[in-house]
Amino acid sequence: MSKPRQNTRTKGISQNFIKEVSEKLNLINHLSKDSGVEIPDELEETLKELSISSSKHAQKILSCNSSIISDPNKESSIEIPAHSDSSLLDSSVESPSIKQLKSNNNLLCKAVKEKLQEFRCLNKQSRNQGVKATQELKGYQHELNDMKSSVFEIIDEANSTKEQIIKMKEKLEGEVKDTDSVKYEEYDMSACKTGQDSNLLIDQIKELHQEIYRIQNRIEKSENDLKQKEYENKELKNVIEQLNESFEKFGNESEENPPICQNCIVL
Repeated sequence: MSKPRQNTRTKGISQNFIKEVSEKLNLINHLSKDSGVEIPDELEETLKELSISSSKHAQKILSCNSSIISDPNKESSIEIPAHSDSSLLDSSVESPSIKQLKSNNNLLCKAVKEKLQEFRCLNKQSRNQGVKATQELKGYQHELNDMKSSVFEIIDEANSTKEQIIKMKEKLEGEVKDTDSVKYEEYDMSACKTGQDSNLLIDQIKELHQEIYRIQNRIEKSENDLKQKEYENKELKNVIEQLNESFEKFGNESEENPPICQNCIVL
């Protein structure tokens, strides 16, 4: 009578479970290194033991499966890990080290949430600053337009004043020329009576000369004022052109580089 065949079905920990445990352990190690959270020595030793144990179990299962595939009628002489081995793994999983691991995992989650909240706040502040800068730029543009209108009005007024002064100057110069061209007849002054009338005439002539002198002074002063005003208008025009170029340059830079939080781009 032939001996009963032993059951070659794998007992204990499955290969998928071992693979999943190994992946989780590697993931925990990477997260702890990236986040800077220090793992206790006891927990680190436990993780290493779990990793080594899972690798050994995986090798045993692979060797067992390969022997079964090569000779299905051959009785299996390889000892398959029993359920007691999994109980050892379960007991190690439920150890205080895993509780510490869970605590570190919670700390990692908390740190990630805090960083995410910080990035969101920075993004919100950056957007608010961008909107504020855009509104200020629009306000500056309105002020610049108002300033341009005021300058144009000043220039028009200066041109009008200049034309009026030129006309006044031409009129006064014409009157002076007409006065100089008048020919006086020679009189026999010996026949004229010297007295109050002659003194009055001399006074009137002096007053006329003084009036002409005052008019000439006013003309010269008006010309100087006009030149000064033209110089001030040129200076003001240059300042406005510089401001306009600065605002246009600032507007172009704002359009090309919008104020977006770089942290949001990374996320």
